[in-house]
Parts: sequence; C-alpha cells; structure tokens
Amino acid sequence: MNELKGKCLQNIYRSADKKFLRFELLEGDMFYIASGDCCSECWFESIIYPCKDDYWSCWIITDVISIPMNANQDGLIIYGYKLKTRVGDIHIEYRNSYDGYAYRGECNMARWDTIKEYINEDLKEWE
Repeated sequence: MNELKGKCLQNIYRSADKKFLRFELLEGDMFYIASGDCCSECWFESIIYPCKDDYWSCWIITDVISIPMNANQDGLIIYGYKLKTRVGDIHIEYRNSYDGYAYRGECNMARWDTIKEYINEDLKEWE
C-alpha cells in the first residue's frame, strides 16, 4: 500500500464479500485485493477511522506502516496496515484462514480492468 503515500484520500469502500478495497482518491480510484495461497482464504476484516463524517474532504496519507502478522492456533493469521494522516491513523485489518499449514495471505494493488469480472455487484453497493 506504499503507493498511497502522498495521495489525497476521500473515502474507502469494501466489497460485500470483503475481498476488495476501493480507495477513492482525488487522483483516481485505487483497488486492492486480499488473496490467499491454496487451501486458505483471505479477506479485509475491518477499517477503523480516527473519525468519519458523512463527507470527507481530503486526507493526505503521509505514511503507510505494515502491521506484523499475528497467528493463532485456530488457523487464523491477522495482518494489517496503518495509514497515517494529519487527522489521525486509519487501521485496515485483513485476515487469512488456513487448514493447518501455515499458508499466507496478502494484500495487493489491483487494476479495475483486471478485477471487474470477479465482482458481481455495482460499486455503489460497497460499504
């Protein structure tokens, strides 16, 4: 998510299936996908804002910090990112569930034209 540094964030949306994030930026939308290795599933669990009004003007992302993974014995690995802004930090948590082997999940930038065929919903339906 380092490519978000210096961008003007207007809003963040998560797809209903929790697999995709859309960052609404003044410079144009950016999409991210949560994906797991074979035999695992990955999804964006939560987005926590320092404050969020119905209307955002523009939050400049000054830094992106990767939060180290935390694995538990129930086959769940928790990852995250902290987006630093002058208004406060935005925390994004994503998770990977696996079948007993230490498969990993990842979060990657995705172009809209490569992911649109996998999304069965209108972008207006995103949370």
